[in-house]
Amino acid sequence: MKNKNLKSKILNHNGGFIISMATLFILATMISIAIVMSALTFYRQQMLTNEKKSVESYYAAEAGIEDALLRVRNNIQMSPLNYSLTVGTTSVAITIPAMSGGVRTIDSQGNNSGIIRSLRTVYGFTDTFGTSFYYGAQVGAGGLQMNIGSEVVGNVFASGNITG
Repeated sequence: MKNKNLKSKILNHNGGFIISMATLFILATMISIAIVMSALTFYRQQMLTNEKKSVESYYAAEAGIEDALLRVRNNIQMSPLNYSLTVGTTSVAITIPAMSGGVRTIDSQGNNSGIIRSLRTVYGFTDTFGTSFYYGAQVGAGGLQMNIGSEVVGNVFASGNITG
């Protein structure tokens, strides 16, 4: 009888230990899952912040290109120029080099908290021949044949004859 009581006491004691270990294992698993989810959320938020800054840098660099094109268009013979401007929270560095072969290669670099986007455009002077096409038509070697009463409002450039 004493053996039976001793055996039941040992079993009861082991049952509490197993429940405690299972509880600790489940708690550790839940804490691990919470830490992993927090880290994933933090990294995803960091990625979205960097993506937003990248887009802002790109559009600021594009604004720098537009500003430089306006300056060059208003003063075709301007000297080389390096300047900067601020668009929102982004700083933009613009380089307008000297004219080379009738073109300028304009560089613009947007920097938003270390996220840098660069753009380059080539500005060519097309009106060096004195032609301007406000409303124009270009036809090939076949030329242009016009009927009575027809007219072209604007300019026509043709490799062939224009009759009419």
